[in-house]
Amino acid sequence: MLFERERLRQLRLHALDALAHRLPQEGKHALALEAALTSVRSEPLRESGHRAVVAAQLAAGDVDEAVRHYDAFRRLLREELGVPPSPLFMRMLPAAPSRWPGGRHGDDGEMTHAAYLRESERTCLPAVAGRPTPFDPSSATSRPAQQVIL
Repeated sequence: MLFERERLRQLRLHALDALAHRLPQEGKHALALEAALTSVRSEPLRESGHRAVVAAQLAAGDVDEAVRHYDAFRRLLREELGVPPSPLFMRMLPAAPSRWPGGRHGDDGEMTHAAYLRESERTCLPAVAGRPTPFDPSSATSRPAQQVIL
């Protein structure tokens, strides 16, 4: 009985992640985010649910929310397990390096993505020759949703 219950729990979580991955392709960003958040509420330390949240937010163009969720999950993993997110999760926001001199830093000395975003709004030059500035939402969402790895 216990094995079957765990199998069904895992099946539900995988289904929620898959749903969060597919719904943005149909333009249903709010439903995708709800599916991803349901997964996160069920298993707060499970990274794939958090990746689905960030992917749904990026697909909807909510870069600031994606950055905020990324930072919150990074802190949660550090506080609860003493580990960083996987490289797969960290690559979801590739335009924001984890360390920037002269910026606001978290407890671990790393500048948060949110602080980097605020700083870049003040200091970034406009895009040059079609190259986007560090947090250009169009560059964050330019990848089709089906290519986002969950």
